[in-house]
Amino acid sequence: MPLVSINYDVQILESHLCVITANHVFINKSKKNLKLSYEHHFDRKVTVFEVSGSCGSLQFTDNIQKLSKKRVYRKWPELVVDEGYLYSIVVPLGDIPGDDTVSITVKYLFHIPVVDGEMTLFLPSHRVNTVESLKIESFNISINLDKEIGQVVSENHIAQFLPNENNHGGTVVTQFDTSKFCSNYVLNIPILDTNSVSVSSEVDESRELNTVSISFVPPKSAFGSNDNEIIFLLDRSSSMDNSRLLYVLDTVGTLLDNLPPTTLFNIASFGNNSSYLFPKSMPLNSANIAQTKNYLPTLNGDLGKTELFPTLIQFQSYPFQQSYQSHIFLFTDGEIASPEKCLIEASRLSPRTRLSTFGITGKDKKAINLINSLSRRGRGISAIVLEEEGELLKNKVIDQLHKILVPSIVRWELNWGVPGTLHAPYHVPSLIYGEEFLVTAIIPSS
Repeated sequence: MPLVSINYDVQILESHLCVITANHVFINKSKKNLKLSYEHHFDRKVTVFEVSGSCGSLQFTDNIQKLSKKRVYRKWPELVVDEGYLYSIVVPLGDIPGDDTVSITVKYLFHIPVVDGEMTLFLPSHRVNTVESLKIESFNISINLDKEIGQVVSENHIAQFLPNENNHGGTVVTQFDTSKFCSNYVLNIPILDTNSVSVSSEVDESRELNTVSISFVPPKSAFGSNDNEIIFLLDRSSSMDNSRLLYVLDTVGTLLDNLPPTTLFNIASFGNNSSYLFPKSMPLNSANIAQTKNYLPTLNGDLGKTELFPTLIQFQSYPFQQSYQSHIFLFTDGEIASPEKCLIEASRLSPRTRLSTFGITGKDKKAINLINSLSRRGRGISAIVLEEEGELLKNKVIDQLHKILVPSIVRWELNWGVPGTLHAPYHVPSLIYGEEFLVTAIIPSS
């Protein structure tokens, strides 16, 4: 069985990150070719693909400036996530002997602006489809950073390896501080046949560091009471000033009658600015429900533009109840300003506060894509109805409650027992019943 080694080259150009986003690698022995499929999101410009490699004595290289694109949708469990464009390269390989090693190097220059002094690098997951099964032994990521951009990076960078559901590969997530760069940083990610995963990083050889990855799913017995705090975040921009907002208000009123009695809640609105019904989340008692139901009919789509990002920033200082799992239920039509900043902020909130999105919109695919992407980044769920089916929003959201209001462990900590240990994710998230938690740590050898 041939072993396939796939190498990726990532470069920093000026203030932009050039990222490889290959999603699938197909090596078809019957057709004797290599097919690389690339997916990218939103409307960023792809500048160039470069592919080179070897198979036995065969050497190949290709440089493709432009590719035809096809709109694609990827499926996540229960969710439709980022809409993007699929680019494919087909490279003839010739015969692939059964005992030869196939080596492939891909360079994909893809400019992504740096936002707020940080950038997160998402590298690809892999799936190999062949007539005879091939095994991906490992893939290497070489990240070349320009020293002129900033100072030398700390040696404590960590990569997080997320195995995909088919266990043929995974996604590496690592974040860089754009003020600190080094010239070369290589991650070697072995792909194992078992469910266990190991991660090793090659940094300065003069430093002694150990890496360890642990993944686990807490048993049901580890979860106690299920107390939740929910902020209903209502889009009251001008684009919602019609039947869309009426359907949303009706849905929120119905939800208040269907939530567990221990729930804390609040109503927030956003547009050009934001406002709250209560200064903090309140108990779900008859007096507070009555006050809220009297308040909801007074709301209109009169807050101008859809400025969600400043409101998400404000949630960093919202007085959430520390012992409760906090949620934001966002109701919107998806016509949101600064979408990429909103996605980043949803990720930053996600360790502690889950963001679920409920959309009522037209057939704008970009808006639908954003609604789904926000929930994925926020570790929540999403549900969308078209405007002409707005009366169905209430039923759809209620049907999803059992998926989001699941038991969770909010207050816990990681203790490695070794001073100086760093781990990723840096902020320990709440543990959700039924979800795997993966942590990667760099531990000093001493």
